[in-house]
Amino acid sequence: MCCRGCKMRPLILIALLPLLTRAKYIRRDVDESVEEVTKRIKLERESFVVRENDKLMISCVYEGNDIQEMADLKWLTATGNPIDGESSSSVFTIAIHERETHYKKKTLHFTEVKPRDAGNYTCEAKNVDGKVFSRQVTVHVIDKIEWSSNEERVGGLVGEPLTVDCGAKASPEPQIQITSDGGEPLDDHMFTIAGSEISVSSLTKDYNGLKINCVALQILDDLDTTSTAQRTVAIDVWFTPEFEKEKIDRHTILERTAILPCNVTESNPPARHFNFFRNNQLLTDEKKYQQVMDVVENAAYLKIINLKEANPPEELKVAIGPVKKHGIVWEITTNPNDKLPVEKIEIQAIREEILLEEKERGEEDEEKIWHAKASTFHRSIVDSGLYDVGSLRADTKYVFRFRAESEAGYGPRITISAVTNEEANEKPAPDSSSPFTLTLALLATLIPLLI
Repeated sequence: MCCRGCKMRPLILIALLPLLTRAKYIRRDVDESVEEVTKRIKLERESFVVRENDKLMISCVYEGNDIQEMADLKWLTATGNPIDGESSSSVFTIAIHERETHYKKKTLHFTEVKPRDAGNYTCEAKNVDGKVFSRQVTVHVIDKIEWSSNEERVGGLVGEPLTVDCGAKASPEPQIQITSDGGEPLDDHMFTIAGSEISVSSLTKDYNGLKINCVALQILDDLDTTSTAQRTVAIDVWFTPEFEKEKIDRHTILERTAILPCNVTESNPPARHFNFFRNNQLLTDEKKYQQVMDVVENAAYLKIINLKEANPPEELKVAIGPVKKHGIVWEITTNPNDKLPVEKIEIQAIREEILLEEKERGEEDEEKIWHAKASTFHRSIVDSGLYDVGSLRADTKYVFRFRAESEAGYGPRITISAVTNEEANEKPAPDSSSPFTLTLALLATLIPLLI
């Protein structure tokens, strides 16, 4: 019996060899499949170097459709704890589908990186078969840069010197590079560079708005990489307001309103405070003067409500921040022999029935009716004396008012009534407003009456 058993052992071993060899190849196929699936987890890179207090985002995309839920793609801490959208206000994840491929994507957000955030993080995916695949990234946190100055804008008056300090401290010690806003070397005719400082001997308006980039470069030998930090400094050059003219001749009519404009063509900082003076006395009487400012347009004007005397020199002074006051002077004169040209014609039109209806309702102030209900057109003077007024109804009685406008202001109004022609011999519906153009002929003999 023993001998018979001994003869059978070699046969059993020989029979098992094909099965063992097959299992070996099956194991290799499984390993290759895991490797291929792991490659579907896409990361930007596997190592991130970030400066303390900076923001950081790391995206993980699973390029496959064999995971069911967004929850099957997750980020884990070094201790294996999951990070989700509510983990903390400083470290959390956001889940989205990519726009074109619709692959699942989770982004790990650090709102302000701290030294405690350094370490390994794992992006893990679980497919429909319950198999788990993962890839790991490492976050390195380096010291923040301490700039000698954190000013984003420096400035001075025209003619003053200026210095910009680009110095910085960190570990390892950074190298300082200074460039223009476009990354080009600074113009050595405009700037003097000494170490980490840039200086200007005398500011001009040419420097206004220029930007300087301060770049701190660190060489991180232990991480085999470099890190940079940048600070941009803008230069402000302050100068007094500038006007088109130092003196303006302005025509006006006695016993009427006079308007004195003040348009600042250039100023830094922008003009924000306009003060009007007469004989060095600030004009504050609101019954006699009205001051209107347009901060957006960097302009203002003074309205003299009732000018009763000739030759009152009016001076405007503009006060802005640290800059000295600056102004222009108006000379207001009367000359009975000086005939000002008419520049524009103001035309107002209102349907007569509306004018009568408003009066019947008890409105006694006719100017209010014209202001609320009339259409107003301003037309430049033309040699032909013909002026088009659109959007009028056909076969309708209108009341028109005209007045001329010159540099000195408006002349008296002239009122006339007229009936528009029928359009295609058909009357429009009472509530319609069919387009209709009326051509008004103002004779040359009428123009002087409007002044």
